Amino acid sequence: MKKFIFSVIFIMLALPMFSQHMEIEGYDLPNNSIEFLRDNYNSYSKYGTPMFYVEYDDNRNGRVDEFEVHFANGTVIEFDRDGKLKSIDCGNNDIVPLSIIPSNIKNALRRYTRNFNIVEYSIDRGRLTIDYEIELNNGIEYKFNKNGKLKE
Repeated sequence: MKKFIFSVIFIMLALPMFSQHMEIEGYDLPNNSIEFLRDNYNSYSKYGTPMFYVEYDDNRNGRVDEFEVHFANGTVIEFDRDGKLKSIDCGNNDIVPLSIIPSNIKNALRRYTRNFNIVEYSIDRGRLTIDYEIELNNGIEYKFNKNGKLKE
């Protein structure tokens, strides 16, 4: 029994070592991520000074999995290792700028609701498909394909 308990404790302590978070400087982000932030979040006075993090996996020779940008107001923006936008989570403190949302997705949203504020936005890039997930400030969630058609 002691061996079992010791094994469980060892495994629990070892798991965090496989994936790590490390703070980085903003200029260490891929160029397209930096451009995205300049275009859409250039007013740090509104969002607070950002903290930049990179998540990497030691099992893949330190290969970067994703980049995260955390703003003081709680907004978190995730980019994949190539610098493509993965998600924006504003929590209850802010809304996602509509300029980020593709026009066909905005038009589809307008068919289902008149007034909306987006608080979470994510892009799921599959091998052959792209899906957009959107959560509104009233808690309603939508999932669209790249053509703006609502998915079940």
